[in-house]
Amino acid sequence: MKPFKNLMSFTLFCVLVSLLITWMTPETNLSKSVPMAGIIIFLFAFKSIVAVFLYAFFMLGKNFNSAIWDRKYFNN
Repeated sequence: MKPFKNLMSFTLFCVLVSLLITWMTPETNLSKSVPMAGIIIFLFAFKSIVAVFLYAFFMLGKNFNSAIWDRKYFNN
């Protein structure tokens, strides 16, 4: 749950997952016609990953508040 502990780690996690998805996406035909295809694929992947994770995170009732993570009875 480290990626969801605060907003900065969540953003870094989403960037890393988006970079991995961008790296795995073949762009052979796309890169011939679009000059910055890798950046466009990364932006779409990043937007999608953030949307899916935020939707799931808020549907579970979680919060990015550090006081919630540091409270005394969190893991009991």
